[in-house]
Amino acid sequence: MDYKKFELFPVPVYQSKIEVSDEYINWCKNVEYERMKTGNGWISKNRKILDTTEIKSDIIDHINIYVRDWLRVHWNIEFYLTSSWLVKHEPGDWAQMHHHANSLVSGVYYLQTPEKSGSIKFHKFFNKNLFDESLRFDYIDDNFVNAESVSFEVNKGDVLLFPSTLSHSVDENFSNDTRYSLAFNAFVKGQFGKDEYKLTL
Repeated sequence: MDYKKFELFPVPVYQSKIEVSDEYINWCKNVEYERMKTGNGWISKNRKILDTTEIKSDIIDHINIYVRDWLRVHWNIEFYLTSSWLVKHEPGDWAQMHHHANSLVSGVYYLQTPEKSGSIKFHKFFNKNLFDESLRFDYIDDNFVNAESVSFEVNKGDVLLFPSTLSHSVDENFSNDTRYSLAFNAFVKGQFGKDEYKLTL
């Protein structure tokens, strides 16, 4: 039987590449880190780490592709980076499910990703789009509509962008080497709406 399929209001997750130079690798290995309060990874002490490197302009370019070319946000709204930090996951480290507050767009840039060092996993959580949790259905197979979570196998140089409200986690690093990534948040300024709904940030 013929039918049409409309996947309305999807969550936009963007993936692209930024080449990783030896300079970037040496940089991320030599910044000062502290153990996360959760005890499952290391985070750079500098929470605006992109201000110290030329990677920042590449990240902003990708944010603009995401919000302008794909999401079609008008140029009268400026997206700017509010925070950025390096994450070091040694063997056995991982990241619990979380989302990023005080931000609209978040992202991760992968600098070193040994095999089996941990995929990023996006969770449906509050973004329910199918059946209520009062019933737990069995599915023949998972797809982007019915899955409770979706894993991305990431590689060195990958850049992922996503709405900051999208819950995500990182699987345990089962490799014998350290995994390095750079996380960042972006917010907006400009004029929003008009008449009685007008807002300037």
